[in-house]
Amino acid sequence: MYRKSASLVFIFFALLFILMSHFLFPRFITETKNPLLNLLRPPQKMAPIKQAKDLEIKLSDGNLMTAALVKSEVKVPKGLIILIHGIRGQKESFNGLTRRLAKRGFHSVAVDLRGHGQHTASHSTFGAKEKHDISLLVDHLIHKEGIDQKIGLWGISLGGAVSLQALAVDKRISFAIVESTFSNLNGTVHNYFKHFGGFNIPPFTDYLIKRAGKMADFEPSKVIPSEACKNITQVILVVHGDKDKRIP
Repeated sequence: MYRKSASLVFIFFALLFILMSHFLFPRFITETKNPLLNLLRPPQKMAPIKQAKDLEIKLSDGNLMTAALVKSEVKVPKGLIILIHGIRGQKESFNGLTRRLAKRGFHSVAVDLRGHGQHTASHSTFGAKEKHDISLLVDHLIHKEGIDQKIGLWGISLGGAVSLQALAVDKRISFAIVESTFSNLNGTVHNYFKHFGGFNIPPFTDYLIKRAGKMADFEPSKVIPSEACKNITQVILVVHGDKDKRIP
């Protein structure tokens, strides 16, 4: 009787683990606003960006990208910089930087990426779709906001990966600053599993990555910023610390 009960318990938990691996765990890769993740790490409440004009850009899939435009305090602006946050970040992360850039003669636009902040899309695609979102933002800035200065990007971590991929497909972007970004998505997810979990089982992690891609409607294996670099002709500054334990 005891063995039968133990077997039933084992089968129950095995089935539960399989179901969670198929339906729940992959969401942790692409859904930064997942309720379970927010229980473990509640999102920070940040003040709105000061003296900013709120922008909403309608994307090709019907979602809305939210952004905040801060104009230069200098009479003749030097350019415009699009500020792109990292994973679990949001446009409000740049509240102080937008003011410093304004004083130094730059317009700036802080954006919410897919799955972050007030962006209406629920999943991050790590640049697969975001690179095209940035192009639509550039369209808006040129044609709706009257920006005629050079436009550049400043991306941190995930934002850096988006920046490199956007540079490769949109030559209207003149320059970029890229901080602490990754070379390819699949390898980075493996690194994160090992860093946070203490171990990594490659076949299991690959399965989760593939499922996450299906849920978010993109192909993770094609998110390779280092490959995008081959098509970049613009000026870029890449900065990465050799003590970065999450992204080597």
